[in-house]
This record gives sequence, structure tokens and C-alpha cells, in this order.
Amino acid sequence: MRSSFACVYFVSRCEQCGCDPAGSFNGSCHAETGQCPCKLFVTGEKCELCVEGASHMDPANHLGCSKEPRQQPPPMGTALNASAIELSWNAPDSPNSNSLTYTLLRNLEPIHTSNNHLPFGLMHFTDTALSPYTLYTYQLITSNVHGNTSSSNVTLRTLSSVPDRSELQLTVVGRVSPTSISFNWTEPLNTSGPVEHYALSSVEEQSGKEILHYQGLGSEVTVDALHPFTHYTFNLQACTNGGCACTANVTVVTAQVSPQQQPAPRVTTLSPTQLHVDWEPPARPNGIIIRYELFMQVLNESLGNVSNPGTERRIFLSSGWLDPQQPSDSASENALTPPESRVVVSDLESFTAYRFRVLTVNMAGSTTSEWSTARTAEGVPEYMSPPQVSPVSSSSLRVSWETPREQDVRGTVTSYQVSLYQEQSSNPYTPPVVTQLLYNASADEQSYTVTGLKSYEEYSFTVTVCNAQGCVSSLPASGRTLPSG
Repeated sequence: MRSSFACVYFVSRCEQCGCDPAGSFNGSCHAETGQCPCKLFVTGEKCELCVEGASHMDPANHLGCSKEPRQQPPPMGTALNASAIELSWNAPDSPNSNSLTYTLLRNLEPIHTSNNHLPFGLMHFTDTALSPYTLYTYQLITSNVHGNTSSSNVTLRTLSSVPDRSELQLTVVGRVSPTSISFNWTEPLNTSGPVEHYALSSVEEQSGKEILHYQGLGSEVTVDALHPFTHYTFNLQACTNGGCACTANVTVVTAQVSPQQQPAPRVTTLSPTQLHVDWEPPARPNGIIIRYELFMQVLNESLGNVSNPGTERRIFLSSGWLDPQQPSDSASENALTPPESRVVVSDLESFTAYRFRVLTVNMAGSTTSEWSTARTAEGVPEYMSPPQVSPVSSSSLRVSWETPREQDVRGTVTSYQVSLYQEQSSNPYTPPVVTQLLYNASADEQSYTVTGLKSYEEYSFTVTVCNAQGCVSSLPASGRTLPSG
């Protein structure tokens, strides 16, 4: 039975309880003994004393007095990035007071102080301005008005950061070959964290294509399968789990080799004595083109027969400077001009087959194109051999002829003409030679029989060969008819 008064029977009177409001719960006491109900860390009939090991009686303290806190758990932490760690902690298992002060230590140095009152909740703090990939040791000092306790240590590491670009340097090692380049590079200090991989890539200037050549943890590599005389821009990345840093670009031009894949020239017929020849640069110049040479052969037989061509001879040479890496519209006024790649070949034979090929030279070697063949235009025929005249009867003679050579007819035979050839000197007013056309023969015919002649008489004949450009007559050939009877 509780009351704010207690009755003392042996003196036959009641008195007030007189409980200490700081140490008791509600000021009431036991009706017979007068004992006040004390808070956990308070003692005495009136709850006016702290228990042994406790101090600082406080009416706001649910325990009345305070003891030193006990069993403080260590802080919990998560690395947010390369420079920040988020920490959190709970109150000690035995706070032994209604108010706590937390002091957070990093590497034994205090970095943060906070207060917490009953009811105690989860505390938070974000530690910033830290170094990348670095171990930090944290500890809590938890105190109340009576004393303090400390947690065990916890060690946490910040995340890696992007490597310092100034620590990376990509270097070309040795001579650059036409198809390969060797590189090495400096490894960044471990201040930003361990490198997970290096990646070496390039961009080919002409195509703009990016190629990954290497990915790994080495510090040197030889890049193969490159194109000769080609601009490449190389870049090295060093990557941690915090990101990647890039070196400055390194531009390299692979070495020259002999040109390849020179197209055959184009040949255009201009006239019976002229051909126009032009050509493109090689598909793979592989260097700076400094000279073109044009070679020609005469084909002795028909256009398609090259089994016995004439002697090859150089008919054209042109020097200059053709850089396939430099656009033609960006050449400076003082730059060398490219070598000529066209020429008109003159003083040729009419209706004659010629073939041409181009020798292309750069600073590392040369290559030759395939042959291109063409024929000059037809010309006026130059020569027709005399026919053969043989008797058939007393009144007829056979005139036959051979097909003239190509270099004589200088074109395609379109027809033959058989004419009677007569010399006369009796009439000074007429031409000394009179010809009479007897027959127009096709290009396929090679004889004609002349009839209606006198017996045992001598006659002379000429044969004229014609092409699309003109005609030429043979010298006369004679024959005698057979005697009559």
C-alpha cells in the first residue's frame, strides 16, 4: 500500500514520505515502513543516495543515477567512393544513463562528436575528404556523466579512384615497321588503387575505325597487322574499379613498303598514229609515290596474239610527290606536284596493236601493273603485192592475189578491185597508162577470171585493196592467153 503519508503507529501519528524526487519514482512510500520506491541506481529510505558505483543523480534520468556505459559495439561502415565512408552505430548494450556523448576516432584522432538522448537511436556520420584506396581505422568513445567506454576497432578502405593521368606515359619502342609498332608504358603509383587492366587502342586516320589491340595487366605490347604508311592515333587507358584514365594521344605513321595493286592503264585510240594512255594511283600506295614510268610493246601479230611481242621499251617517265595521306585540295603552293599520270603516245603505226604497263615507284620500292592492249586507228593502205596471172583458155585469164599483211593494208580489207592495165604511146594527148575496172571483189575473194580476151595475147592487170580509209593499187602483172585451135 502506497501513500504520500506514512503512519507511525508506535508514536500514533502519520508523517509525509519525503521521497527524493530525483531518486524515487512518484514520491509515494510504503504506508507502514515509509520506504520510498527507488530508481534502479538509487538507494536509501528516501531514495536520496546513488548506489555504489553510480553518481550524478538526475531527475530526468530514468535510472536516477548514472554508471559508466558498457559494451559499445564498433561502428559499421560502407565505402561510398574514393573519398568518403559512411559510418553508423548503435548505443552500447548498457548505456547506464539517459544521455550519451559519442566521439568518433579515425586513426586514433577524434573527427566527430555527437550527443544522443533516450530513446537511443541509430547514429550516422559520413567521413569525407579521404584518400583513395586507403585503410582507415575507426573507434567509438562513448561517455556519460559518470564515465566512458570504447568500442573495438574497425578498419575500412575507400574505393579506388581514377588513376592520375600525369603518371601515365605511352612510348613507342624502337623503329616503326610497315605493319607493327612496339609500345611500353609507365605504371601509375598505387595511390589511386590497383589497376584492373590496361587497354591499348588506335584509330586509323583515313577510315576512322577504332581497334582494340591489347587488354591486360602487362606494361608492353607489340601491335601487329597494321597497314603500311598509315596514320594511327594510339591511346592507352589504365582502369581501376573507380574509372579509367587516358594517356595523351600518340600519333604514329607506319613505315613505307613497295606499292601494291597498281591498276592497268586505260588506253584510248585517238588516230592512226596516236594513243592516249592514263592510269590511277595504286590501290595500296604504301608510301609516297615519286615516279611513274610507262612501258610499251608492239604486238607483231593480231590484237589477241601476244606470243611473240616486240621489245619492251620505256616511252614515258614523270617524277613528283604524291602523298596519299594528304588530300589533294590541301596541298600548299610550295609542295611538289604529283607525277603525271597521262600521256599521248605519238608516231605510231596505223592499225597496229600495242600494249602498255605502268611502273610505279615510291620511296621503298616499285610495282608494275598488268598489260593493257589497244590498236591505233586505220590508215590508208600502203602496199598491195602484184597479182598472179595464169591462162585458163585462149580467151580467158585467171587473176589471183594474196591477202595483204596487216602492216601493209593498215586496216580491215573492205574490197578488192581488178583492173586491166594498158600502156599506150600512140596518142600523145591521152595518158600513158589507161586502167579499166573489170571487177569489184569482196574482202573474202582472192581470184577473178577475165573472159572475152584475144587468143595468145598478153594482158596486164592490177589489184587494188581498199579499207575504210582508202585504197592502194598493186604494180601490174602480165599473162598471155593460150593459142587458139
